[in-house]
Order: sequence, then structure tokens, then C-alpha cells
Amino acid sequence: MISGLRGTSVNPIDTKGRVSLPTNFRKKLEESELSLVKWIDNGMPQLRLYRSEDYDEFIDKWFEEQGGRKVSNLEHERMGLQFEFSSVMVSLDSSHRIRISQKMRDYAGITDHVIFIGGRSFVSLFGDAASEILSGVQLYDEDGQPAAQKANQKAAQFLPVQPQVSDPDDE
Repeated sequence: MISGLRGTSVNPIDTKGRVSLPTNFRKKLEESELSLVKWIDNGMPQLRLYRSEDYDEFIDKWFEEQGGRKVSNLEHERMGLQFEFSSVMVSLDSSHRIRISQKMRDYAGITDHVIFIGGRSFVSLFGDAASEILSGVQLYDEDGQPAAQKANQKAAQFLPVQPQVSDPDDE
């Protein structure tokens, strides 16, 4: 299982649903088949980006914790379908972008920007709907610079409270 997917970033998404994968995540994921999964955590809809082999391992582990997958168990069959139907395969294009379908964007509340947050072995993708929960979190652009310091501050503007950005030159 991959690890070390840490950090935050905010990237714009184009009208075709393409968004650049932040550099810090790209390095770990670019050689892999990827699964984009609908997820909900603490009532917050999001998408999770896994290496496909890690998502398969996650599913296998879930069933293992349930005593193994039993075809005769209706709950196991329901969960198996849930795992399969909530995910799609995606790949990076030559510009290091993934394409997120309109259905997936609608689910996660993604409109103009995608908030990427590393979760060690996966990356969570949030939309504007997550702004209240994520207010006060320092967000970074794909170059690792605080989003609020960039000329294109649109990515951070939807947060109800702007992050406090310190200038390293002032220290």
C-alpha cells in the first residue's frame, strides 16, 4: 500500500471536468491505475483518489474484517456492489490531469475548484461544499505556494474565513 500522500492544494477545474493533479501527489500516483471513489465522511460528500491496487486492498481488508466475503450474505453482496458502483477508473493525461465526470462533480459539490487533501494512502477531493469545514486550513497551490499569495486567489476566495498567510521574508 502506498503511503506519504500528504499536503493540501487547490486547483481549478475546467468545463470538461479536467483538473491537474498536484505535483506532490502526482509523483506517487503517476505510474499507477487510479480509482476515483464516491465517499462520505462525517456527513461530508467527497471523492477519494486511490491507486486501484490500494482500493482493491481496502475492499479485501473490509471483507476480511467481516469474516471473509460470503456470497450468501446479503449485506456482503450489497457492500460489494456499493464498492464497485461508487468507483470509476481514471488516468492521468499528458498534462497530468484527471477527468472527473459531471455526476462525480455534482456528488462532491465540485464547481470551479478542487480541494485536494492527502490522506496518507489516498487523496480526498472536495468541492465548495466543504468550505465551512476547511476554513482556516492552510491551502496550497500545485507549486506548493500558499494559495492566498498567488495572483490567482480565486481558489481561496470561496472559503468563508481567509487563511492567515505569513510571508517567509517577514520572519
